[in-house]
Amino acid sequence: MHPERKEYSQKILCGPFKHRLFKPYVPKAPAMKLLEDCLTTGWIGEGPKVKEFEGLISGFIDNKFVTAVNSGTSAIEMALTFCKTTPGRDIVLTTPMTCMATTVAILNTGLKPYFVDIDPFTGLLSPEALRALPSGIIERAAALMTVHWGGSTLNMAGVSAFADEHGIMVVEDAAHAMGSSTASKDGGEALVGGWNALGDFTCFSFQAIKHVTTGDGGGVVFKHKKSFERSKPFKWFGIPRDERREHILGHSSYDITEAGRKWQLNDIAASIGIASFGELGENLARRRAVAAIYDEHFPEVTAEGEFPTRPLSSRNSSYWLYTVFVRDPYSFSESMRSEGVEVSNVHVRNDAYSVTDEFTGGRLKMAGLDYFSEHAMCIPIGPWISDDDATLIAETAKKYGA
Repeated sequence: MHPERKEYSQKILCGPFKHRLFKPYVPKAPAMKLLEDCLTTGWIGEGPKVKEFEGLISGFIDNKFVTAVNSGTSAIEMALTFCKTTPGRDIVLTTPMTCMATTVAILNTGLKPYFVDIDPFTGLLSPEALRALPSGIIERAAALMTVHWGGSTLNMAGVSAFADEHGIMVVEDAAHAMGSSTASKDGGEALVGGWNALGDFTCFSFQAIKHVTTGDGGGVVFKHKKSFERSKPFKWFGIPRDERREHILGHSSYDITEAGRKWQLNDIAASIGIASFGELGENLARRRAVAAIYDEHFPEVTAEGEFPTRPLSSRNSSYWLYTVFVRDPYSFSESMRSEGVEVSNVHVRNDAYSVTDEFTGGRLKMAGLDYFSEHAMCIPIGPWISDDDATLIAETAKKYGA
């Protein structure tokens, strides 16, 4: 029987698992206090808590141009909308190895995804594949959107150099990468989204299981002040809330010069985010400690067919995911789950969905994408994984991944 048609028990599919792959990570007591404050004041829409949350992000990444929105997908849609500046540039160059949210955001802005192959050993958009694109495709690119798989930014210097060469704006889908380091404009390092980083727009997700969560939410970080100023009214119908004046008839006076969206974050969500942000340092440190244990068990991949190995990754990844290459993902997943360890490929290559057929003609044949999607699996990493847990998970994964 083909593995995709095999019948699996509910326990294998859904657990319960002793070692979970994902968990929301919110300190309960601080969150409850902030929520009580929010409900007591009656200010549950966008207000002072959202401003405070934006300030925490700004201070952490060292960039004051931060706008919080209601989802990571909205963040990407806003960035891509702002990239639509030139008639005839209707394509977004991007990776198909990502959450479908990345592609949906492209479609919802009226742009067209053009999938570019990935490096088989990193899972990241390949600068070499970008340079091999036909000139006619490059000339139509409104944006180049890279995805920091698992928190790794290993390809950013090459991606940015290509974009600069061709005058294309760079959007970083950093849903996995809060706290990761990346190449900076001066050849050093900056935190993803920092003022000195390489992307024009950096999009964070604060969905339930991300490093920082607001329950659901997102944020856009801008390199350019003009785009940041545009974002503030754009996220709420186009209303310039900072400029409005009260009117004797009870409404506020303002002019709307651009039709915006209804994308603002609210103070209830921001209260959860503020509490969650307080644990970010501990969260990142623990993930990196677990990753260091895993690294001792899984060598970096050097050639196709080496199992189990780990992808090449940037030095200061945030490790939202820890990926390993295994020989047979089906048997690996079944065996690991039967041992109480939840594992997953996490995302399906986006060219596998029929919604993209119009742009791909069906499933693409790409060497890097094929290899990564056929062998990459993720094992649990997070503050809930102890050193002993990590050792046990790694040894179990080595047993079943070969």
